[in-house]
Formats: sequence, structure tokens, C-alpha cells
Amino acid sequence: MGMESITGMAAAIADNGLQLPAAIAVFLIIAMGTHLLLKRTGFAVMAGIIAAASLMGMLYLY
Repeated sequence: MGMESITGMAAAIADNGLQLPAAIAVFLIIAMGTHLLLKRTGFAVMAGIIAAASLMGMLYLY
């Protein structure tokens, strides 16, 4: 799970006129991701956060 999926999700949301939620979601994902990477123990939690954010992104699209 790299930055490509995060930016792609943000672009998909922004295409539907929801730039602010996309920006907030990407900021939170990056902040939590870096925090958990520094801890070196939260990979499962980070994956769960990214999955939840992508699910919310899908809900925004519909």
C-alpha cells in the first residue's frame, strides 16, 4: 500500500467535487501512517485505517 493508492483515492473523490473531505482524509492517513511506521508495530492498524478510509471514499462517491 503506497502513496499511489492514497493519491488515486483522493483524486477520485476530488473528481466528484469533494476536495475538502479528500484533503482531510489524505492528511489523516499520512499522519497516522507515519506515526505508526515510526512505532514499527502498527502495520495491521495502518492497513485497517487505510481500508476504512477507502471505504469512506467509496461511500462519498455514491
